[in-house]
Amino acid sequence: MIIVARRYGQLGNRLILSANLIAASCEYGVGFANPSFAEYAHLFQGTANDLWCRFSRISNSSRTPGYRQRRLLEKFVERVEKSLWSARLRTFPYHLMRLQEGDTCDLAGAEFADAVRGGKSMLISGWLYRSPILVEKYSDEIRQHFQIRQKHRRIVDKVAGELRRDSDLVVGIHMRQGDYEFWQDGKFFYSSSQYAALMHRIVEQFPAQKVKFLLCTNGKFNEADFKGLEVTTGPGHLVEDMYLLAETDFMVGPPSTYTQWASFVGKKPLFVMDSADIQIDPTVLTAKVAA
Repeated sequence: MIIVARRYGQLGNRLILSANLIAASCEYGVGFANPSFAEYAHLFQGTANDLWCRFSRISNSSRTPGYRQRRLLEKFVERVEKSLWSARLRTFPYHLMRLQEGDTCDLAGAEFADAVRGGKSMLISGWLYRSPILVEKYSDEIRQHFQIRQKHRRIVDKVAGELRRDSDLVVGIHMRQGDYEFWQDGKFFYSSSQYAALMHRIVEQFPAQKVKFLLCTNGKFNEADFKGLEVTTGPGHLVEDMYLLAETDFMVGPPSTYTQWASFVGKKPLFVMDSADIQIDPTVLTAKVAA
């Protein structure tokens, strides 16, 4: 079994990491458990009723484990990994694998394949465990596992239906502010007026279509900033906003695993704002949306 021993980042980061490791577990025919997903487990059908947040496990329980119970397990697994690492027990009784900041591990590579086939459960810590090839191969299984629970799905479907009414094109805008004011010294922090300018450019690029926008944000804004645009704000719930973005025709936002996951789940184009003046080629957009 592959076991994630330490949490990394917020929801988007943990979903991306889980997706890659789930793909590896499918490829090598081993189990997967992620107790470090405790904070978000209750939001998803595949993890809500399983304390260990295992993949491809049908739980017999209809009772969702409490957050305190999940956190105790998470801390216990993390403590075990730290103790074994400190004692230099890297291959017994578990195989420990750690990545330092910036290190990568190719999950389709020989080193990881040999380790996972070594007959011992692996305790994994770190971030850049990746295999785009394996994720693509097992993408349907991953999407199925991370379906959101019905109470959230109903809200997503309701808002998405309203957005589709009397519109030709629905564009998702991820206006991530909040923590981005300080992340990388504010490199990807853009003002409401900068997002509005981008949205006006998009409308101009599709003059024959009625464009509506879904605006999801963790910041505050003045509605007057978006005057002349048809804007619906997301519900403000972490997964409802994320999975609503997945329902748009394409989405735009700063570099973020949040929109990366929405793009993956919805199989929709994502255009990353490397700058506030990003130019979106309408011919490329037309081809992607039409597809």
